[in-house]
Amino acid sequence: MKKSILIKIGLGIVLTIGMASCGNGDKMNESDTIDVHSPEIANVKYEATLIEKVADSIFMKNNISVELYYEKVGGDGTLYKVENYNGLDPEIVKSNYNVIRYEGGGIMYLVEMPNANGKPFENVYTSIYSETGTLLRFDRKSLFAVEGLSQFVESSTYYFDKGGNIIEKTYTIVDLLHLKKQVDAKVADDSPGRIDYRYYVTAKEFCAEHPFK
Repeated sequence: MKKSILIKIGLGIVLTIGMASCGNGDKMNESDTIDVHSPEIANVKYEATLIEKVADSIFMKNNISVELYYEKVGGDGTLYKVENYNGLDPEIVKSNYNVIRYEGGGIMYLVEMPNANGKPFENVYTSIYSETGTLLRFDRKSLFAVEGLSQFVESSTYYFDKGGNIIEKTYTIVDLLHLKKQVDAKVADDSPGRIDYRYYVTAKEFCAEHPFK
């Protein structure tokens, strides 16, 4: 099994949960829950869930279909294909990417893993695209520590309509060491692991900013 896939599955277990005009999730209040009761939301969720099941099956049974890339620190956004991540100098890696495509070549499932480079955190950003290239769901999961407090899992999930508008958003933060303790979302602001993140509402726009090589 490829190293990247082990990372994805391992973090999924730890968290116990689970391209373009660009969006930056930090522009919204992370504690908000948004639901405009769009008639599309049920269909969007259903389609995203089906795609996720296909992707999970590919990760588990057919790893050869998962393309591995990395983005260089200080680069122009180009993604460089590799057979595996072994031997890559962590000093030059900004993020690793797992990509699963539709038969026609379009992006179906995209996982970005920013390089922690020795820091005590782990971030995973997952984008699920329809066959027409529109973003259905974006998931952000962050495992980090705040010195003197605890270890935390912070997660956001966004659902989008065909126009790239957010139609539902959920946010949670969990204290892993004090599970019954109520957590103030502002603790995340004190963590060096909470970094800016972006989503792309069409796969075409992701590819424009991150050409594959």
